[in-house]
Amino acid sequence: MLARQEMTEGLAKTAMASSLLVAAGVLGLYAFGFLLGSASGAVGGPAWRGPLIVGGGLAILAGILALVGRSRLKKSKVAPAKAREELRLTATELREEISGRNRGRNSSRDRADAQAHGGQAGQAH
Repeated sequence: MLARQEMTEGLAKTAMASSLLVAAGVLGLYAFGFLLGSASGAVGGPAWRGPLIVGGGLAILAGILALVGRSRLKKSKVAPAKAREELRLTATELREEISGRNRGRNSSRDRADAQAHGGQAGQAH
């Protein structure tokens, strides 16, 4: 259950970052179109300034969206780290119980819980 929740959260962040990259690509295509339009209109005189300014603004906006999307994509985690740690603790505890070393001693899960709560394992909190 914990792994599914972590995977869902990680995939949601990845989807958001990917949508920013798609938006950057679309705006980049519009910017390219405006820049081409301004280059073709520049031959005739000052009519090129409007499309050039709009195209430049869209290009800057596309660059910003691409940088933000890339940084969020790098930060997104899809691996279930908490579930992996829980699984490792469970496996260690089961190994201890099977090998018989757990007689009279606290399990690794009890020790981990005690460390998390700042107390001794096996004592009442």
